[in-house]
Amino acid sequence: MTVYQIKPDYRHYQAFMLPTTDLIMRFRRHLSPKEIMHFNAYNLSVREVWSGVTAKFEPVKGVTESDVTPDITIWIPGVLVLSQRAKNALEAYLQDKGELLSLETPAGTYWAFNCRSVVAPNQEQSDRLVENGAVIDVLSVSFDEAAIRGEQVFKTDFDGCRATYCTASFRQHVESAGLEGLVFSSDLVSPF
Repeated sequence: MTVYQIKPDYRHYQAFMLPTTDLIMRFRRHLSPKEIMHFNAYNLSVREVWSGVTAKFEPVKGVTESDVTPDITIWIPGVLVLSQRAKNALEAYLQDKGELLSLETPAGTYWAFNCRSVVAPNQEQSDRLVENGAVIDVLSVSFDEAAIRGEQVFKTDFDGCRATYCTASFRQHVESAGLEGLVFSSDLVSPF
């Protein structure tokens, strides 16, 4: 089964902007600043504290060539951002794999999908550099078909949850719904 790394298409679409400091101020009574800043890497649920969150879309200076807002994009690794149209098209495939969190933007209501699905890689076909217990770089990562069966979008502890991955099935759902804003890369380790 083919796996892709999902990346935002900043060249053709504006970037989703929600500073983590805004979340720290809003959620500091419920979670520590470290937990808020890295809730995606810690695989934490934030549904119980998430309310009244606002965000915006902005072009990336020197990169974005249009003022178009994406249907679907990446905010931080493991967190997709979906327009209402994208939510309607993909919600059934994402169900039970994370949590959908409402966001208000000048472009209307959007939804953050906090992916909670973590998949272990094939250790024999994956390699990384670790120093003092921290992942410094991922040289290669591969997933067994049995491990990703039933998955749509997922992340892995192997890279410190630094990337968002998906199956060919998810890509097909996105493309058949005509949703735009993502790049599907077969290079699973490149940050670009």
